[in-house]
Amino acid sequence: MSVEIWSEIACPRCGLDSHRLDRAVERFEHGDKVEVIHRSFRLSDGFTVGSTVSARLFDLDDLLGLAGEIGLEREKTQRVVTGGRFG
Repeated sequence: MSVEIWSEIACPRCGLDSHRLDRAVERFEHGDKVEVIHRSFRLSDGFTVGSTVSARLFDLDDLLGLAGEIGLEREKTQRVVTGGRFG
């Protein structure tokens, strides 16, 4: 079985969920038959090609700013990122 994961490069939640999936596959009885393929994309053109961005340096305001650049609603994006919690 092959599983493709697409995630935004600077999204801390995406990185966390990707890590959780990897750990779940390791614990799965047939995990040796599962191939996880990680793919990435970027929401903002603010990153130059070839540059390196650390998700650890990204905070919620940065992410919400990027979401706003592509027309996503700030409040909805915040709910998704924080799992429904604000703050």
